[in-house]
Amino acid sequence: MLATTLIESLFLRGIRVWTDVENIKAAPASDLTDEDRHLIKSYKTELLWRIGHPAGDPDASGYAAGVFIDGERVRIPLDQLIAEGKEIIEREGLKPKTPGLDPDLRAASVALSRFDEAHREWAAQAPITEQELIAA
Repeated sequence: MLATTLIESLFLRGIRVWTDVENIKAAPASDLTDEDRHLIKSYKTELLWRIGHPAGDPDASGYAAGVFIDGERVRIPLDQLIAEGKEIIEREGLKPKTPGLDPDLRAASVALSRFDEAHREWAAQAPITEQELIAA
């Protein structure tokens, strides 16, 4: 079940759902079944997200991932990671390992894994001295 399906199901039964900081609230609470309570607990994180973003997920351009490039931490926009990952997947003919994974999420994951590989290679060639570690 998706959180949106749960919200819709509760709504159709006349139960209003909202958030109070980090908690899910529902009224009338007396109309909730034990299964409803279990599902609300199980999907709490997704429910908090969905209720906070009723129009859907924000555009990918608003997100960034922190990666290391030549020892410096930089932020790369998610839409750039998705584009780079799609290019890698197509160029190398990579097949999905996890069925049902969102294609954009998969592409971003592939791109991030390449940044991780590059950072490990860089770190192996330029080990940090004890002095540099203390200064950091």
